[in-house]
Amino acid sequence: MDFETSLDTVIDQSFGQYAGAVIQSRALVDVRDCIKPSTRQVLYCMFTDKFTHDKPFKKTLKAIGSCMRLYIHGDASCEGIVMRSGQPFSMRYPLVEVEGSFGNLTETGNWAAPRYTASRLSEVSNYLLQETNKYTVDEWVDNYDDTEQYPRILSSLGFYNIVNGTSGIASGLASSVPQFNLKEVNDAMIYLLNHKEVNFDDIVCYPDFATGGTILNKDEVKESLRTGKGKGCIIRAKLEYDKRDHCIIVRELPYSVYTNTICSEIEKLTADDSTNPGIVNMNDLTGEQVCIKIYLDKKADPKEVAQSLFENTSLQKTYGINMTMLKDGRYPKVFGWQEALISHLKHEKQVYINMYNHQLDVLRYKLKITEGIIAAINEIDETVDTIKRSSSTEEANTKLCTLLDIDSDQAKSILNIKLVRLAKLEVDKLLKDKANLESEIEKVSSILGSGKLLKQEMIKRFNEVSEKFGDARRTKIVNKQIVKSTKSKEKVPHEIRNYVMAFNPLGYLQKVSPSKFKNNDFAAFSIPEDRMIALFSNKGKFYRVSPADIKECGPKDKGTAIGAIINLDNDEKIIYAHDSYFRDSKPYLMFAMADGKVKKCEGKQFAKGVRNKRGTVAVKTDAEVVSIQETNGCIVTLASSKREISFKADSVRASSIRSGGMCGIKLDDDDKVVSMTVIEPQNFTGKIANKGGRGTKL
Repeated sequence: MDFETSLDTVIDQSFGQYAGAVIQSRALVDVRDCIKPSTRQVLYCMFTDKFTHDKPFKKTLKAIGSCMRLYIHGDASCEGIVMRSGQPFSMRYPLVEVEGSFGNLTETGNWAAPRYTASRLSEVSNYLLQETNKYTVDEWVDNYDDTEQYPRILSSLGFYNIVNGTSGIASGLASSVPQFNLKEVNDAMIYLLNHKEVNFDDIVCYPDFATGGTILNKDEVKESLRTGKGKGCIIRAKLEYDKRDHCIIVRELPYSVYTNTICSEIEKLTADDSTNPGIVNMNDLTGEQVCIKIYLDKKADPKEVAQSLFENTSLQKTYGINMTMLKDGRYPKVFGWQEALISHLKHEKQVYINMYNHQLDVLRYKLKITEGIIAAINEIDETVDTIKRSSSTEEANTKLCTLLDIDSDQAKSILNIKLVRLAKLEVDKLLKDKANLESEIEKVSSILGSGKLLKQEMIKRFNEVSEKFGDARRTKIVNKQIVKSTKSKEKVPHEIRNYVMAFNPLGYLQKVSPSKFKNNDFAAFSIPEDRMIALFSNKGKFYRVSPADIKECGPKDKGTAIGAIINLDNDEKIIYAHDSYFRDSKPYLMFAMADGKVKKCEGKQFAKGVRNKRGTVAVKTDAEVVSIQETNGCIVTLASSKREISFKADSVRASSIRSGGMCGIKLDDDDKVVSMTVIEPQNFTGKIANKGGRGTKL
């Protein structure tokens, strides 16, 4: 054990492990089924313990107790998962049915105690779970005491839980996936299956929230869905004007807004005569349906009052779009709408393949057993005589295999049948069963052997789910110019703030206020908020992001995961981060590749341009980029696993972006560069060689 390891290092490593566990095990959904691990555990427990739709309701308390064999985070949070999964205003398509008080839209969490309610899985949950077993799902996880396993992913055949949306916050990451209409999503899936070339306009599905409302910024939402992140949905409540009572009636709310919040905001608005738009009184009559009556002054204009309510209360709210989900249950990634659908289809196709392969194995085994029994009946006298003359089961098994030319499993099945029954079995019935089994085997084999037939089975399931559970759209989608009723205020010049950005090689960026920043072992630089950050990867690509993409944090926080804001390949990682403005004192970047090549570029080549989250080639190479350093007239030292070489940076000619570089050190076939250091000439005491030499042995 290394007792010289600093406490900061231990804390940093421990926090990194904790952050990874939160991301993978709690906060984010898997893109394949769009369910959080905790919810998946609860649903799987209820399914395996027969809390299913075809069974009577059982006490919710009993369901919670059942779930605790897998769910480790406490009964209170488990209760929250069960109850929220059964709220029709929380879930677009509830996964649980609750008998009793499951709460209402007056305030969050106001459901009855679990000993007073009963619950079971809804019928739609059956499509999430019905084929989830060891034969169809490949990934299984041990529970907290290693006594049981549960699936890392559900089968989710015909039902993609993205329709229910999700939100989550992890260390340096956040996710906000809106709700969608089931029929629209399944139609998009079918379109993707039927067409090789797909236009985004043909498959885009706009959010459709359980509580209805109207989305005002259709075009912005569409672009956010295309990329997976951007402008959120501006949702407006549905208001009606009652002329007889001269009141405004709230009929629908923006998603995740409760009536007690609205009432509290209206009370604050009307407390001061200077801000009161003309409201006299209000009455919250919300039961199963939203109903808030807002009574107006006789002289008040209903349109102006409504506009004031939209501007000053949560009757108009923005629901963010940030489709950060787990890829393969492990790696956080921002998924565009089309990419998310394709990921689900790929998963569902594999489940079908696994399911049919298992069916094929079962059918073939049944056919084999049937053929063995037919062979025994055809030789019934010899079979019975052989069994009678055998001194043991093992001997009988061996003799039957020889007599009837069958295997041990077939012989065993014959021995398990009573002699009386064996004699009375009808050959015609067995031959019919054999023909049926052969027909089923041919059918399943043809599906597995034909991509077209497999697609047809998937489409059949999607249509089945749509017909059963599909419903009309609840949320209207429009493009509406938002006009404020208040007088325009004089614009105050925006003060540009400065931040300290610290790059953690584990894949995080810290954005800290200069006054709070504490020096650490990570590379740090100061940057104004209006300037881009340049990120360079080991694949020779560079990215531009804005400080606005990074969440401000404290000096001890992990920061924002880089993989959540740019699109990295699975084996790609960021190795260097810098302000996109490069100093005149060190105007160049030096790249060192594992194959011994080096490249020098003017830093200003990376300074121009806007956000670029998909990456651009910085150096053309098939080898890994080992190190990137700022240079001027410095001494560059390359070190491989066998030797090192030092040369002047000026001896490497400056080249353009996307060039491949030149030889820095000659290597053996089994050797590679592992590091590069840049040293000021006055501090260098070694031997300077020509670039491209073999250097000195270590």
